[in-house]
Parts: sequence; C-alpha cells; structure tokens
Amino acid sequence: MTLEAGLYEDPRPAAPAPLLDFANNVETTLWALGQALRDPAYALDHLPDLRADQRALADLQTSSRPGRDAAPDLAGFRHAILVSETDRMTNSLTTMTRVLRR
Repeated sequence: MTLEAGLYEDPRPAAPAPLLDFANNVETTLWALGQALRDPAYALDHLPDLRADQRALADLQTSSRPGRDAAPDLAGFRHAILVSETDRMTNSLTTMTRVLRR
C-alpha cells in the first residue's frame, strides 16, 4: 500500500531558475564572508547582487485559482513565505557584508 500511495502524489515542481540563482549567490556570498572572517585582508569585492536576485524571485507569477469559493491558493501562500524569507536572508547578508567591509 505504501508503494501504491506514492503513485498518486503530485510530483514536486522543479525549483524556478530565480530560486536556483538566489541559492547559488547566497552560497557564494557566505563563502566570501567566511573568507573575510578568517582573513581580514580578504577583499569583499565582486559579490553577487542578492537584492536583484531576491526581486526576480519576488516577481515570479504564482498560479491562482479562479472563483470566489475556490480553496486557498497554497502556491501563492508558499510564494509569499519564500519572498519573505529570502528578503530576510538578503538583509542579513547585506548587513554582514557592510559590517565586514568597515
């Protein structure tokens, strides 16, 4: 029964390209911040623009369900959470970068 139950689940959608770009650029930024913490002479130059990545992610269109009596739009809810959390990450990493550049 367990194997059969897996047949009826919706497959997870692929991550959108802006999310993959954001994740890769967060990883690059974290690596650079770690280097700067280990070596104060390390220059934090040419870091990716996380705010631009976050805006691109926020601008993604989410599917909405038509009709007034439709079930709640979970895709829109998930998108809102994703936008909120990526905004927090961007703010934190930007702040850390500014602090370490001083």
